[in-house]
Amino acid sequence: MTQLDAADHEAIFPSARYKAGEVAQVLLNAAAYVAENGPVIANGNTIDGPGNIHWQATHAEEGQVAPPRAVIRWLPMDGLPVPPAVIAAPRPRKDR
Repeated sequence: MTQLDAADHEAIFPSARYKAGEVAQVLLNAAAYVAENGPVIANGNTIDGPGNIHWQATHAEEGQVAPPRAVIRWLPMDGLPVPPAVIAAPRPRKDR
């Protein structure tokens, strides 16, 4: 997404509960949406995702994997606790 001057997308989820391929498809759809519409995803926005669960967006200054870059982090709203290490403080969206 850097080539499009947009944030990358990442999802953090329990692998035993969701299929990685289904989550990857949601991330591709979200990235395509941003590529077409610009930086329109705000903290707290949700999308429909695997398991008929809403997944919520949070902007993070750095993703969980290299290289360091801003990401939109998607977490399933399934009621399971989120490890503190993956909770990022929201940052304001930078409109372009």
